[in-house]
Amino acid sequence: KKILIYKKYIFKIRKRVILVKTGISRINLIKTGLFITAVSALPLGYEYKYIKKVKLQGVASIHERKLVPTRCILCGQGCPMLVEVIDGVIRHAYPNIVDKELDKYTAICGRPQGLITLAYNPDRLKYPLIREEGSKRGEIKFRRASWEEALDYVANKLLEIKRKYGPQAIAVFSHQGCEGGTVRKFFKVFGTPNVTKHSSTCHTSMDTGNLAVFGKLIGPGGFTNDYLNARLIVMIERNPFGGFVASTWSKLLSYGRRRGLRLIVVDPRFTETAEHADLWLPIKPGTDLAFLLAIMHVLVMNKWYDEEYVRKYTNASMLVYKDSMEPVSLKSVENGTFKGKQTYMVYDEENESFAYKIEATKPSLYYEGEYNGRKITTVFNLLKERLQEYTPEWASKITGIPAEKIIFVAQELWENAPAASIDHGYKAVRWFNENRVFQALHIINILLGAIGRKGGVLWNHPIKPKSPMKTPKLDVESVWDYWKKNGYPLHKPENTPNLIIKTILEEKPYPIKAAVLWNQNLIGHHPGYKDLVKALEKLEFVVIVDVMPNETMPWADVILPHAYFFEEDAREVFDVKKSPIPYVAIAKKAMDPPFEVKGSYEILDELAKRLFNEEEYQYYSGLAKPASETIKAICEKSGIDYNKLYNSGVYAKKTVPNYNEPFKSGKPLPSPTGEFEIFSLTYYKHYKETGDPLLDPLVKWVEPRYMTVKKQLEDDEFIPVEGFINLQAVNTFLKDSKLHVDFVKYLKGHMVWIHPSRAVKLGLKEGDWIEIYNIENEEVKYKAQVHIVEAIHPDIIYGFHGTNPGPLLESFKKSQTLKMSFTPETGFNTNFLSTLKDGFTPYWGGAMLQDFIVKIRKIEG
Repeated sequence: KKILIYKKYIFKIRKRVILVKTGISRINLIKTGLFITAVSALPLGYEYKYIKKVKLQGVASIHERKLVPTRCILCGQGCPMLVEVIDGVIRHAYPNIVDKELDKYTAICGRPQGLITLAYNPDRLKYPLIREEGSKRGEIKFRRASWEEALDYVANKLLEIKRKYGPQAIAVFSHQGCEGGTVRKFFKVFGTPNVTKHSSTCHTSMDTGNLAVFGKLIGPGGFTNDYLNARLIVMIERNPFGGFVASTWSKLLSYGRRRGLRLIVVDPRFTETAEHADLWLPIKPGTDLAFLLAIMHVLVMNKWYDEEYVRKYTNASMLVYKDSMEPVSLKSVENGTFKGKQTYMVYDEENESFAYKIEATKPSLYYEGEYNGRKITTVFNLLKERLQEYTPEWASKITGIPAEKIIFVAQELWENAPAASIDHGYKAVRWFNENRVFQALHIINILLGAIGRKGGVLWNHPIKPKSPMKTPKLDVESVWDYWKKNGYPLHKPENTPNLIIKTILEEKPYPIKAAVLWNQNLIGHHPGYKDLVKALEKLEFVVIVDVMPNETMPWADVILPHAYFFEEDAREVFDVKKSPIPYVAIAKKAMDPPFEVKGSYEILDELAKRLFNEEEYQYYSGLAKPASETIKAICEKSGIDYNKLYNSGVYAKKTVPNYNEPFKSGKPLPSPTGEFEIFSLTYYKHYKETGDPLLDPLVKWVEPRYMTVKKQLEDDEFIPVEGFINLQAVNTFLKDSKLHVDFVKYLKGHMVWIHPSRAVKLGLKEGDWIEIYNIENEEVKYKAQVHIVEAIHPDIIYGFHGTNPGPLLESFKKSQTLKMSFTPETGFNTNFLSTLKDGFTPYWGGAMLQDFIVKIRKIEG
């Protein structure tokens, strides 16, 4: 009843607001905040009536109130926060701000307000489960087991597989979490090199694009756009105000907007960030690269670039042969700052002669001539020549954005440089060509002289705590070693679970016989539902360690329930990711788990006793201590003030970002030349072998995959696009939270959004039922209701990520042991509609979660 009252209040407020043309209210962020605050302020019996031990009818009933520092892992940001505990139960969550100067860099979003609903969720895993004898994988048939029985069973099966096939036959899939790094180290001690993270469905293509420019696979934690001091930011498919991993970035962005920051959003969706932008450009899905190439065209053709910055910090002056793009001459630097890097031949304008850049006074960006009888030119000239065809008019035909708008954005960037930039982005596993997108946006930022400059793009300088757990050097070939030499040379080791799935299916380089999934949901988070099922059914043993039921659990043999991060003392120090301020946090226990679950570290302790021999246990022993002792040892090794950290939960080495630093810490970059590479020598090495446009050393237009399948969409065909909302987590923790689901339904996130122009053509009305399927794969169909809204590009159908378990919904509804009671009957998850073969990229193995075409048809509800 109280929720309804709050909702009515929100609607009352909304009536006073003038709605924008798209039909989305500009009060949306306020509305979101009100709803979150309202729900978190409700009495602690709101969601689950059986929280009987808590009675908050008056102040007199409060026996104990405390604030406990912890670190949120409901998404990948790892925000430091304080949890308010009353009578042993979580009541509120607040950002853990210990320093006035840190205020602007410290925030939490609405998700942690749902912690109480997570702890007591009736669907939560409450005790160990073992598959019923005689049942088949895919059936939700489990029996309750004791911890002793379950742990013995897991240990015996893993040891049996290790003896029979070798440790490499065991694959470990892990997600983010307080214990994520420890889990991966733990199983390396056990002997398997095949441990992986989740990034192939998150930012792998970004990493690979950044590799071209910086020489290293840099993820979203590598940079921060200086929202506080910027004059203009252009965001490409980026939604800090409404997506996940958003709190600190959205706070900084809010401060920047107050100080005059102008914002342009390029996105096929009218997002929460677009609502607060000065300009929204609804782009055709998957065509961001064409837009960026046209921006680059305008900048270069008009000489709108920082010539001295480009000359000094990039390899744009490198001389190459015009007929082959081969560098004229490279040599290793033997002394000085760039020792071990490769310098290259340039034309020195000052001395009018050829020289290596490290010796030249003024390397030319524009020289053309001959060398050894062959025509040569600079990399910058090559870039200019290539950009000739990428005009705003060309891009307009591909993107749907008017040419004059593209020119306007380019001019605005230049006039506000270097305090202007393209946002560094985040999730980058949507399209086939995304490595090119991130290569292009960083080159634009370099042309503007923005990287390392105030108001531009800042390098993040994280503190890297030294782990208390050591790992042995393994002499077993890993899956990564094999695929690096067989088609995926640019992948990031331990970051491509897709390659483990490929290994299971193809048995190359050897069979994988067992899988450990720790906070990782393969079926729900990876493309290719049918292929994933085949892979899981090939395994002899599957153990899942998690908190909430998920779509992969029907294929498990054992399920071990672990505590939430706020229910145990973490024995580690965690760097706070994605921040320009180097600081760390710890996670302390705020409340006892209400059910028969164990903390992750406790589970590892028990498995260590059963799995490790004496030598192996020595590697683990550094972690098998009380949390305070372990943290103290880490602090001593890492130069961290233990007392400040342990007492407050947060420690920062500095409170101001590093400005005027084009190269991080003034050192050469990891690239072969040590510079920003306009011409990627890393890509060039592989391009010589393959000739693939994806690996061309210069930026180049490459179509998204769906355009190679079909150039023109039919009236009933769409590109499936997903998004996140303020209360949504990328893991499964919140998927079955009533708080989350109520909010999803309130925003019509359990429906599929279609543009009115397309709905009219198809004769669809609000609330009609449709069936969705992949035009190349009709095996899996999605049933959904239609929400008609102007806030999206006409070529897309849009939904909130993973709102229900798709084809597994009926199985969960019938099950007595695993329930997902609160998930909507309908929803959206592109992973169930794609295939593994067409779902991840060549060369680096990242996912392509949206790069295919779906067809819809009207059905009876």
